[in-house]
Amino acid sequence: MHAAGVRDSLVFDALRNGALRSRALPFRFIAAARAVPAWEHEIDNAMQIAMGGLEKLPGKTIVLVDVSGSMRDKLSAKSDLTRLDAAAGVAALARGVCGEVRVFRFNGTAQEVAPRHGMALIDAIGRPSGGTRLGAAVAHVQSLGWADRLIVLTDEQTADRVPRPVIGRSYMVNVAPYKHGVGYSDGWVKIDGFSESVVRYIAAYEMLNDE
Repeated sequence: MHAAGVRDSLVFDALRNGALRSRALPFRFIAAARAVPAWEHEIDNAMQIAMGGLEKLPGKTIVLVDVSGSMRDKLSAKSDLTRLDAAAGVAALARGVCGEVRVFRFNGTAQEVAPRHGMALIDAIGRPSGGTRLGAAVAHVQSLGWADRLIVLTDEQTADRVPRPVIGRSYMVNVAPYKHGVGYSDGWVKIDGFSESVVRYIAAYEMLNDE
């Protein structure tokens, strides 16, 4: 539509109206913003509206995002999105649907990200660089003693050993396309292969296990 010269106001009205009924998750909006940077502000607003209608996850959540160099790889040969785009999209979604959220980024060290939302959060997470010490990053956020849910978004290419989780609900989400499936190992719920339904799965898993 941008390339064809469709009037901006027409597109923006459709975005806002469609977002009220949309079930689209952040990854679709990220892809749209990557395609047309000039429309990012309006796409971001539509993303916030769409996420506002999703069910909330209670409790305190830490989202730990891998920003090491390998996260610049594409999700697949046909995708324009990188592993980091996928991970940052889940972080943006978690910020929108979880009760209280703190987001951390890590490569060799872990750093807390400013409490932003939407595209501003994705920008704050930054670009891929450096090596990976996933184990040290997990140990750091667990030592804070703050959260009752931990969501780690990574490709698991790490130079150190990952400790057992001490946070009651801990999820290791591998966004690399090596394999797909769900497993349970060393106290972690392990989700292998990126899916837009990651947060929905977490909500359903917790509901089932709380019954």
